[in-house]
Amino acid sequence: SLKSVLIPLEKLYMPCYVLNSIEKDIPFAKKNNIIVWRGTNSGVNVNNKTRASRLTLVEKYYNHHLCDIGFTDMRYKNNTYNNNHDNYIKKTLSIDHQLKSKFIISVEGNDFSTNLLWILLSNSIPICPLHVIETWTMETLLEPWVHYIPVKNDFSDLIVNYNRIINNSKLHDSILFNKKLFIANFLDRNKEMHIINKTIETYF
Repeated sequence: SLKSVLIPLEKLYMPCYVLNSIEKDIPFAKKNNIIVWRGTNSGVNVNNKTRASRLTLVEKYYNHHLCDIGFTDMRYKNNTYNNNHDNYIKKTLSIDHQLKSKFIISVEGNDFSTNLLWILLSNSIPICPLHVIETWTMETLLEPWVHYIPVKNDFSDLIVNYNRIINNSKLHDSILFNKKLFIANFLDRNKEMHIINKTIETYF
């Protein structure tokens, strides 16, 4: 079988280069209890049986009182798109603003979810469907209820799982610790570059 390694040729894929995104982060206890998500409507052509749909997320929770969820734009069009979907657009939220919430959703679009790295580094807890796309950070090794709050691909258990953790300080402290421990493996820039160079040398 074909075996390959994806090298992070862009800084976007390396946690050590997004540390500045959380410079103004605040302690978990001082954050609000709202579930937040912003993003574009990428992933319109994904197989909804195997991957979560951003459109499903927004359709279900755009007006939910525990959530601040919406699209920043609807740039992707397909045969399921209609003009009513434009009603799901909300104002853009900066990373600093999103980090005021204890819980931030991370869901793949066309590719991996670009907000996952800074959420893992932060004092907020990610809420994620099962990870399908794998990058240098090895997202598929993240474990539900260990590194993140899991949700089904149709997000039907979002509020149930939110209620499970909201007042469970032992559980959210554990997830906060474990996710930072996981991402800390990728924060040494010199070590990361050494591994990348040695990987290339090995293959060639």
